[in-house]
Amino acid sequence: MIKIRLKLFVHVVFEFINRQFSKLGITIKRNTVIEIDREELLEGRSFFYRTVIEPLYTSLPLEKARINGKTLVDGDNCHINIIALKKALSYDDRKMQYQKLEETLVEYASTESKKNLNLNRSLGLSDEESKNLADVPSWAKIYPWNYTENLQKQIATTNFSTFIENSKRRGPRINATQGGAQYPLVNRERATFEAKLLFKLYNSIRSKGYVESKNKHHDPVGAIIAIDSDSNWCWAVSAGIHRCCVLSLSNIPSINVMVKKVLYREDVDSWPNVRNGLYTRDAALKVFDHMFNCKDSV
Repeated sequence: MIKIRLKLFVHVVFEFINRQFSKLGITIKRNTVIEIDREELLEGRSFFYRTVIEPLYTSLPLEKARINGKTLVDGDNCHINIIALKKALSYDDRKMQYQKLEETLVEYASTESKKNLNLNRSLGLSDEESKNLADVPSWAKIYPWNYTENLQKQIATTNFSTFIENSKRRGPRINATQGGAQYPLVNRERATFEAKLLFKLYNSIRSKGYVESKNKHHDPVGAIIAIDSDSNWCWAVSAGIHRCCVLSLSNIPSINVMVKKVLYREDVDSWPNVRNGLYTRDAALKVFDHMFNCKDSV
């Protein structure tokens, strides 16, 4: 418990310092170095999927945004936060709005908890199609275009970082197993917290507007661009999910984002977790289609 509190304290202090420096246009980053063998430099395009690009800002339409294979517009594949917010906003009374928002998310979490999803099924795969990931939890979010050196270590890191994020937001000290904006909601306590986050942000933006300068430097919305074989494109929200959900219901067509990665479907054979055998080629393509184009497979 002392170790967890110490890590949380370090995260909070680091975030505070970064927030102050961001006012001067300066961002502090942890110095992370990944060592590779000389032979890996010859892997062609796979090498570029393991590098980090400089911050690139652009404006992207929210109608092309995706969150876990769900859209931010009406339809069968609409994200649960959008569905819950729209139901809530059908009421004029703010108390009723919040009650309906919370009720919808809690009901959704109850339904999801009974599905007992693993990573494969949350990405549109069967365990037969992706045997290596059959025992990986749905919230792990290990994608074929990323590089996974140690599967269990990455799972543990994701779980703990979610605990830190919940704690920093003064929410329940629960981890990724209970779900969240990036993960399937499966816990009533986390669903209630999600309702609080969404409702607070909605009312803040409604009363004060969306302050672009505060979001650009300290905590920008993250985007992963995905381009298919026919040059159609969309983008996945990798940070700022709550903002995107609220803004999509505020008649704001586009939002400034920081591009973190660009994926080409035709590069499937170069994706690191395909090259290392964690995903088969066919399974990786199916994940791409499910997560970004909101369809099961080609």
